[in-house]
Amino acid sequence: MYAKAILNSWKEIAEYVGRSARTLQRWERDLGFPVHRPHGKLRSAVVAIPSEIDSWIQKTPTAAVRNSHVARMRVEPSHRLVQAQTHQDSAVRK
Repeated sequence: MYAKAILNSWKEIAEYVGRSARTLQRWERDLGFPVHRPHGKLRSAVVAIPSEIDSWIQKTPTAAVRNSHVARMRVEPSHRLVQAQTHQDSAVRK
């Protein structure tokens, strides 16, 4: 479990998720990545809560899922998204 209750910068958030700060900023803009800013400030400092990030990662579909009915995705404990086996692969093994 991560020791901090609140992540206080893009750098800390990026370290927690295992992605770059720029990727997280893009996810915030395009996918609604959960960060908090002071009221009324669009480009100020950010904070994030690890449990909200974990929940967002679990619920947010990945590009492969949105673009394919065959691929399924799962989340590794390190919070990195990894492609799981396809339906076609599992049919071959039966």
